[in-house]
Amino acid sequence: MLKNTQASWGIISRLFHWVIALMVVTLLTVGLIMTGMEPGAEKWKLYGLHKTTGMTVLALVILRLFWRVFNPVPALPKGLSQWQMIAAYANIYFLYLLLFCMPLSGFIMSVFGGHDIDYFGLVTIKAVTQGQTPLGILSHAVHITLAYVIIGVVSLHVAAALYHQFYLKNNLLRRM
Repeated sequence: MLKNTQASWGIISRLFHWVIALMVVTLLTVGLIMTGMEPGAEKWKLYGLHKTTGMTVLALVILRLFWRVFNPVPALPKGLSQWQMIAAYANIYFLYLLLFCMPLSGFIMSVFGGHDIDYFGLVTIKAVTQGQTPLGILSHAVHITLAYVIIGVVSLHVAAALYHQFYLKNNLLRRM
């Protein structure tokens, strides 16, 4: 089934979820690695791929949100307490916000930091400035901070999914 039902996520939603998840984990891992590398061709190549992949995540998140608006959202498992339902929705909406703000902060950091963004050789988004600006510096701080916030929120998301799947045995993970 392509579309969501009240009981399960459809294949399109599942693809969005798992592709974005894989890309975000990869981006976080590569981001942590590349920032510790010595300057050189390999590091700058990773930066280029990181930027391109980040812009792809932003596009996929926007598409996913449009898809979500026009599809039913499966109900949460029965038997959850009020605080668990609030926590589940808060985690999801916070993740969406983070997955929008993170690539946006990286974009602003690049173009206001004097760095072009070459999107897979198809389009080049030129830097707005020749060097660092206060907005570029602020965006860098936001980008780094958001990376650690995403690690925490995604860890909580994964822990909750595993708790539901293996402790409560309500097949929450299987639905996605």
